Amino acid sequence: MDVLKSKIDSDICNVITNKSIRKYTILVDKSIMLHFKDDTTTKADLLIGADGVHSRVRNTMFGPSSPYASSRFSGQYAYRMATKQAEIATTNPDHPALKGLTFVSHLPPRPLKFRNLTASEQWCGQTLHFITTAIGPPTIGPLLISLYETLPKAHPVIRPPNVESVPMAHVLEQCPKWEPHLLSALSLPTACSKWAIYTLPHLPTFMAKGLDGPAGNVALIGDAAHAMLPHQGLGACQGIEDAYVLSLLLSSPLTNITNLATALEFYDEVRRPLAQKVADSSRVVGEMLDFTSYEHVGDSDEEWGQAMGGLCEWLRDEGGTFAVGERAMDMLKGKA
Repeated sequence: MDVLKSKIDSDICNVITNKSIRKYTILVDKSIMLHFKDDTTTKADLLIGADGVHSRVRNTMFGPSSPYASSRFSGQYAYRMATKQAEIATTNPDHPALKGLTFVSHLPPRPLKFRNLTASEQWCGQTLHFITTAIGPPTIGPLLISLYETLPKAHPVIRPPNVESVPMAHVLEQCPKWEPHLLSALSLPTACSKWAIYTLPHLPTFMAKGLDGPAGNVALIGDAAHAMLPHQGLGACQGIEDAYVLSLLLSSPLTNITNLATALEFYDEVRRPLAQKVADSSRVVGEMLDFTSYEHVGDSDEEWGQAMGGLCEWLRDEGGTFAVGERAMDMLKGKA
């Protein structure tokens, strides 16, 4: 936060922290009154809800009785553990979790070859998959271990706590006969946190159009707009792309207080379909890793791998974030 604040011109931007919004109301003059949990209020011309999967801004935007207002438990948990790479390296320096990836680039001006300091390994099984991530040099870097568990589709509708501590024995009980390299890594962590993964259905809009709640200059970004499963590692990236497109539109000389709604409409039009496409793709990747659906797997390991790689093809097809931003700006220019 301090790094971000250091880049802001304090003469034109005042950053206030330790505030938690409860709801907002649209006033007669179309300004927005923000109501905070500490019973204070403030007015704004524009509200961007970046308050996460359990967003209060979204709850107000759609109305508390709307199916889009609240997050939903996905039926999946993430167990997170950590140890030191050096602890594994002392007994097994060739452990697959420690092997970095080598990238070769032939882009001009000259070929470049480097060894990535992040190594990732995956172990997949029925309803479970593990990911190990080694960060930095093996002598000092940590090894992060994540277990993703999928409950049966007929699991009861529940809202488990966001996070709780569980004993390592609970993790080991779920994979007693798995691959020895994985079990040796799991024998090292001494603590584990269990995270319930909450997601959202596809929202019909990322801006306040007055469907059930009040219409106004309010928009959602990040998990408040499209909280998704983590199986492509792209959820946070989507929030950054939201912010990038919005920043282009809102900082444009063509945007002013009279046409804020137009800028938000263009943001919604270009970002919502792409973010929801990523959410769908992440769900399918999880089904493939946990073998909970064979619709996309194929009949061989090669077909499985090709299908998994195909789920990332859109990263090249869509032209990238900059192209999306340019499309939003072209729409704004055409409206000016």
